Amino acid sequence: MARHMGMMGMMGVSFSSYSLIIGILAVFIYLSITSEKDEVERTSTETKNQNLVDVVEKVLDRDESLIINIIKEHEGVTQDSLRFKTGFSKAKISLILKELEEKGIVYRERFGKTYKLYIGDWLKGK
Repeated sequence: MARHMGMMGMMGVSFSSYSLIIGILAVFIYLSITSEKDEVERTSTETKNQNLVDVVEKVLDRDESLIINIIKEHEGVTQDSLRFKTGFSKAKISLILKELEEKGIVYRERFGKTYKLYIGDWLKGK
């Protein structure tokens, strides 16, 4: 009988070890699958957002597209520095930004005596 209990005890330890290994593997597989799924969703969202920006740029004129591209590349660029990057007059920049802001393509945040410029949230997928 003692010998029989010894074997049962070994089987219990062995079963417990296998359960632990299987549990660890299950967690590892779950994490792998969910991280891959998150990466696919993130890539899909980024592609969708880029496609939206591309479509918007196609319906804008050349000057508006130039401004959108600069804002997209330098999120938070100031309106004053945009003048130097484009060579446009202060009045032209203001007029273009006002139209883009009314359409929700860009938004401005007050920054001292100027504004910081950002792409509209709907184009970022927020």
